[in-house]
Amino acid sequence: MDIVIEGRYKGFDYIVTDEMSGIIKLLGKGVPPFSPKYSFNQDYSLVPGDFNAHSHPEQSIYVEIVDKEWALAKWCRETIYKYSIQMTEEMIYRACVRAFGRMLSYGVTCVMVSYYCHNKKGNELDSSVIKAAKDVGIRLFMGRMNYDVINNDAYPEKRESQSSYYETPEDAENNFVKLLELESETVKVAPALHSFHANTLDAIVRGIGLGVKYGRKVQFHLSEDEGDVRLCLGKYGMRPVEVLADLKKSGRVEKLDHMILSDCVWTSRREKELIKENG
Repeated sequence: MDIVIEGRYKGFDYIVTDEMSGIIKLLGKGVPPFSPKYSFNQDYSLVPGDFNAHSHPEQSIYVEIVDKEWALAKWCRETIYKYSIQMTEEMIYRACVRAFGRMLSYGVTCVMVSYYCHNKKGNELDSSVIKAAKDVGIRLFMGRMNYDVINNDAYPEKRESQSSYYETPEDAENNFVKLLELESETVKVAPALHSFHANTLDAIVRGIGLGVKYGRKVQFHLSEDEGDVRLCLGKYGMRPVEVLADLKKSGRVEKLDHMILSDCVWTSRREKELIKENG
């Protein structure tokens, strides 16, 4: 249903928007076409909401037990690798409601999520993220993330957690397609990839291609720490962005301009240039 929100927005006097999706259909001047549902006086301005371009909302459940001084490895050991295998649908839902509600309170109206805590349950936990977003009222770009590497020499908690996230690229694709059924005007579902340390190169190629096939952006942790750089140099003789660029150059992937790269701190000048060149 369309509603009118009356108030100052640049040179306009009101907006007409879909109440459920938040999509703005008209910017108007003068008298609105029907009675406003909300009116704001000249002390207020209507502004677009912010966009959170990368998040793991279910991890908000760990906020009270972490120390801000922890390095990434310590943080992972004391949070996700320690507790994520115990996560239930209700825990995921409540953690995401908490995170999404907090975002809305700060003016974030749309969020991009990278989600890999599948716990060998198909889309059961993934669905809880979507339900939380719909219930809170935030627009969601849900990246259903593939994780297809298990480090058998890792400490037990990490190995068990990786086993719970693990899916073959084929299973990940099938589950992504099934999750499309939960899309709505406010929810978009997309394939996503974790990282060079949590994905095989074949999975990365498949995930990038899946994004092309369905016309979706594909999220990817480029280099969470220097370990991803060392891994790529050791396995492929190239830095992370160079590996991606080589996949395109060799024809293994069609394009890269639909990728959303996060965790790009450990990039060289050449890698930054390659990111620019590939869109």
